[in-house]
Amino acid sequence: MIYSLRLNQRHLTQLRALTIAGITRVNKQLWPMLFELDSPLLNYELSRGQTIIDMLQWQTEYQGFNSELLQRAPIIWRELQAESASQHARQEQADRLIVRSPIDGIVREIQHELTTGVWVTENEQLGIVLQPDHSVVEAWVNENELSRLQQSISGKFNPDDPSREPFNVRVTSIDTTSTRDLQEPYLASVYGGPIAVRVDQNDRLIPDNPVYRIRLEPEGNRDAPEQLLRGTVSIEGSRESIIGNLWRSFISVIIRESGF
Repeated sequence: MIYSLRLNQRHLTQLRALTIAGITRVNKQLWPMLFELDSPLLNYELSRGQTIIDMLQWQTEYQGFNSELLQRAPIIWRELQAESASQHARQEQADRLIVRSPIDGIVREIQHELTTGVWVTENEQLGIVLQPDHSVVEAWVNENELSRLQQSISGKFNPDDPSREPFNVRVTSIDTTSTRDLQEPYLASVYGGPIAVRVDQNDRLIPDNPVYRIRLEPEGNRDAPEQLLRGTVSIEGSRESIIGNLWRSFISVIIRESGF
C-alpha cells in the first residue's frame, strides 16, 4: 500500500517544521506530525475573518440598544452566518497544513530540497508512505457500471507503465454512495487525470458526474510496488439479457484504503 503525502492547498505555503529525514518508519499513532507548513496569506484571512465575526457578534448583542442595528438585524444575522461558514472553511485549510501519515509504514522519497523555510507549491508531493506488505487497488466507476458489479468477482489490473506486467485482482468492497470529493489528484482532470472534476472554494476536487469507488486486492502473494501505479481495471460484470458478460475498464490506481 502506498500513500502519497501532498499539499492540497491553494495558498502559497512555507515549510515550518520537518520531523523526518530520509527513509523513516512511522506509526500513525506515535508520530502525529510529519510536516508542518505555514501560510501567511491564510493566517491573514483567518485573522481578518475573526475580526469580522467579532464585529458582527457585537452588533447582534447590542442591537437592542441601537435602533439602526435593530433594523439591520436580519442582514447582520445573514452576514454572520456567511462569514462563520467561510471561517470554518479557512480553518479546515489551516488544519491541512499539518501533514500526517494515515497509515503505519515507511516514509520515502522525501524531496532533498525540503528544509525549514522552503516554499511549497500547490499539489507538490512531499514524500510517500509505503506499507510494503499490502497493496490495494482503488477504482472509480460511473453509476451505470455500478449496478453490474458485485463483491468477490475477479478482474485484471493493467498498469499504464508498459514495463510492468498486468496482474489479477478481486473486488473486496463497493461504495454505496458516490465520491463527494476526489482525494487522488493523479486522477483529476485539472491535473491531467481522466476523471472530470471542478475545484470548489475549499480546494476540494468535486467530480462533475457521480463516481463510485470500488476496492480490489491483488490475487496471490504479491508485494506492494515501491511507487504509485496508475492504470485501468478490466472486470467481468454480471450477465445481462442481450449483451451477455461484459468486460468493463475503470480508472484505477494502487494507493491506499480510505478508512486509514
